[in-house]
Amino acid sequence: MAIRKIVKYIILGFVQGFTEPLPVSSSAHLVIASHYLGLQTDLNTEIWLHFASFWALAWFFRKDLWGMAKSVFRPKQYPEDFRTVLNLLIASLPIVAAGLLLKDTIERSFNDVKAVCLFLLLTSFVLVLTAFLINRNRKDSPAFGDSLIIGIFQSLAIFPGISRSAVTFLGTKVSKLETKPALKFSFYLCLIASFGAFVLALKDFDFSAFSAYDLITFVVCFWATLLGISFLERIISQKSLLVFSLYAMALSVLVFLTK
Repeated sequence: MAIRKIVKYIILGFVQGFTEPLPVSSSAHLVIASHYLGLQTDLNTEIWLHFASFWALAWFFRKDLWGMAKSVFRPKQYPEDFRTVLNLLIASLPIVAAGLLLKDTIERSFNDVKAVCLFLLLTSFVLVLTAFLINRNRKDSPAFGDSLIIGIFQSLAIFPGISRSAVTFLGTKVSKLETKPALKFSFYLCLIASFGAFVLALKDFDFSAFSAYDLITFVVCFWATLLGISFLERIISQKSLLVFSLYAMALSVLVFLTK
């Protein structure tokens, strides 16, 4: 394997993994990084890397997930965890429907860097709106109706450039969730979406094209995602959301003008 190519895939895995939890669209960064690194990526690439992030998220929240798993079999003993499971199922319905209906459109958008830049601008606007709603803290957990609203927001993130964590977090703040549980709920939804996308794509996944480079990006992406989660949990605030918004806007404009 050429050293230069290995370095490129390491960069790609780190960019995807670190930005996965951040509200700046990891999909956009994947498309943009691939473009400038001269690497050919497609929907399979994104799903594979999201699967790496899925395992990183699962490891980070393993205690919470274990509690939810136990609640499925003993709902009366773990009522709060079981309620979270039901809320997550409800919130996941819109993105499942959107993914099935718009699969071909999503795949085409991965080859359009300018379209990704426009979606990234939309993410910037979402972050500004979220920043001004971040102090709307009234609930520790969403009602079932809130979960559906949050899920509808999340379904907007099927296109590369629209940050899943940004639109999902906006949905949680519209529903007036406290910031910490809102962030956790967003991560839980990301887990489900990443796993669901991988399962749905298995029938079209080209395993014959799998290479050592894919393994490298998977490992790097896993550890970079853990780093990104820890980073976001420490800095989440109104100020940081505005900084992320400015970053997304500047990146979008820069790439759009230099494409």
